[in-house]
Amino acid sequence: MEMKLYYCHNQIDRAGNLRKDEVWLSGQLKSPQALLMPYWRSKSLLSADHSSLGYLLLRQSEHVFSAASETIFLGLDNDRPIFAADLSCHELEEASQLVGIGEFQDLRKVAPQLSQEQASLAAYARGLMQWHKSHAFCSHCGSRSAVIQGGHARECANEACKTMCFPRLDPAIITLIEHIPEHGDPVCLLGVHDTPSGRFCTTLAGFVEPGETLEGAVEREMMEEVGLVVKDIRYVASQPWPFPASIMIGFTAKSDSLKFTLDKDEVPNAAWFTAKELLDASKAKKFSLSKTDSIARFLIENWIYKNIS
Repeated sequence: MEMKLYYCHNQIDRAGNLRKDEVWLSGQLKSPQALLMPYWRSKSLLSADHSSLGYLLLRQSEHVFSAASETIFLGLDNDRPIFAADLSCHELEEASQLVGIGEFQDLRKVAPQLSQEQASLAAYARGLMQWHKSHAFCSHCGSRSAVIQGGHARECANEACKTMCFPRLDPAIITLIEHIPEHGDPVCLLGVHDTPSGRFCTTLAGFVEPGETLEGAVEREMMEEVGLVVKDIRYVASQPWPFPASIMIGFTAKSDSLKFTLDKDEVPNAAWFTAKELLDASKAKKFSLSKTDSIARFLIENWIYKNIS
């Protein structure tokens, strides 16, 4: 079974020290090799067949660059500078005419059709664009802020303030709870959700609170959501999640008890499943598992693979 963890394969050189140099950054904008990735209202530009990101050669796309509300420097791909341009201020028809190729698509719908590297690059650009959208004004004095350091920071335009802010992420834990009985097969606990598109099962998650360790967040969230004391908390993997601004930190944990109590506001229903039950029900389309691009799906598939006979 091939298990993929999406948005984690960004191989671009972010050039963290170089992008602080405005002269160097200006030179990258003038590079004949520079590429531009258009972005429109949380959507990425893709080729017509949705198999790859849509890039424009910057020196041939001055009209797109000048029409962008924000332009950010993503980094270097083998010394080739890559920028992203936000065209969200335009209507879709106008934005599409500006770029002239492909179409704008929701990344989560098309990520499985892209290479891991391209999906990761698009997620990186989306995360930065969303941050700029929500930080147009200084949190200290309320004045408008301006892009600096190639879009990796903002600075208050008020000369008496000049407060700088940087992109921040909301850390969230996501956990697969396992129970191993004395006899019989191991089971995992999944939340069960009924939606207009059908029933789906997923792992349990929650945000890390101030003054809390990641393990402490796992213990608290599992107790709050399903009333279970968990132990043997093990880190599995992390995943950038720019929908809009999180980092998902994946764990497994064990429970000695099968008896759970639901917080209906958070988890409407839940059930224990063996690996075979999950595999069979999913194949029979009795319900679906979390979307393929999510770390929840990665955790579930890892657990199935480990326990299937």
